[in-house]
Amino acid sequence: AMAARRDVVPLLLLLLCTLSSFPSSIIARTLTLSHLRSNHPSEQPWRSHESASVNTSIPSILKENGLPIGLLPSSVESYDLSSDGSFTVSLGTSCYVMFDYEVYYSQTITGKLSYGTISNLSGIQAKQALVWFSVTGIRVDIPLSDYIYFNVGPISKKLSISQFEDVPTCKSKAR
Repeated sequence: AMAARRDVVPLLLLLLCTLSSFPSSIIARTLTLSHLRSNHPSEQPWRSHESASVNTSIPSILKENGLPIGLLPSSVESYDLSSDGSFTVSLGTSCYVMFDYEVYYSQTITGKLSYGTISNLSGIQAKQALVWFSVTGIRVDIPLSDYIYFNVGPISKKLSISQFEDVPTCKSKAR
């Protein structure tokens, strides 16, 4: 009975999409995530850990938008991406990654994605000279160059894009 109920939820969401003005892109992502949450082995072609497929999607979305895949850590559990590019990413827990600077990722990260740019960013901070600064935007050159730019407060920091080529693993504590 439980498996049958899980199969009905995506159909109901699809019916809602058809009968209402609810954005189909949100329905499609909800359908994908509800399928990921299924515990029935035959319905889940991925590993049983929910974030495995979500993490495959996040790098793809970043790459499709001209950004390096290593901007977000591997601990992403879920995300919402609307048709206007606004997004919310949920991590299992807040964590730290070491690039040229130590970076803190809060449990919830929000922003707006467009080609080559993430704006209105919140939930990411970078440490410089013992002080944490909020990262409010990220952009790359179009056409792509060897650099990526981070807006940290009123300042733009230019870093080598090569350190963001792989999806980083988060640490629970700062170094």
